Amino acid sequence: MMKNIFLISMCAVLLGCDSYAIKDGKKISLTKPTAQGYTQILEGWKNASESHLIERWGVPTQTYELDGKKYLLYKEENYVTLNGNSYHFYCDTTFTVENGKIVYWRYSGNKCKAVYKETN
Repeated sequence: MMKNIFLISMCAVLLGCDSYAIKDGKKISLTKPTAQGYTQILEGWKNASESHLIERWGVPTQTYELDGKKYLLYKEENYVTLNGNSYHFYCDTTFTVENGKIVYWRYSGNKCKAVYKETN
């Protein structure tokens, strides 16, 4: 019995077994970081206060104000060299704030990923 459990566990590790959620007819990984997971996190910030975002994410990299709206930009980037090749990973996330509340967000980059959390 223990031998079977060990073999199944090793197969899962070696094959990279994954569990999925189905959302809008598409499979979304529940164990690997994805853009859908990052989007889910950002959606959770809609209608939250600017001060709460700053408490959790820290001071933004840059801020802009225009036409009564505030834009909070968070930048994250890394450079990695592997076998003589250089790779640039980044994620730029901007939150739009009106009347102290987050009303919109957008992001760009190849590092904007998080693990999707299944909701009921």
